[in-house]
Amino acid sequence: MKQFMLIATGLLITACTSTDSSNDIQPLSNERVTIYKDAVKKQCFGDGIALETMSSTLSISGVTVFCAERHNDGMVYPQVCGNDEGTINVFSISKSDLETAKTLGFKEVSELKSAQIKTSCAEVIKN
Repeated sequence: MKQFMLIATGLLITACTSTDSSNDIQPLSNERVTIYKDAVKKQCFGDGIALETMSSTLSISGVTVFCAERHNDGMVYPQVCGNDEGTINVFSISKSDLETAKTLGFKEVSELKSAQIKTSCAEVIKN
């Protein structure tokens, strides 16, 4: 009798288990990644490379930019005119465009250990 109950329970569980994999979590085709590039902003000398300029460079290369912001790289720099200021341009792009962006000199923000960057996407760039 115990064997019968064990087999019946096993069959019941198997019958109730779905084999439909449509509920499996699939990666989003529009997953985004955050990248950055030095804005080349020097102390006492202008604003460096503008967000719009870098965004255009990405767009011309086929990279879709969802948002762009300026941040600091988290490093400490001596206060001297002409010295680097640590300003970086940060962009949110599709993960599928990451390799193209890397060929243009952009890096993932996750590689930048010195900064705590959280984008708010306040400034959306229209491509």
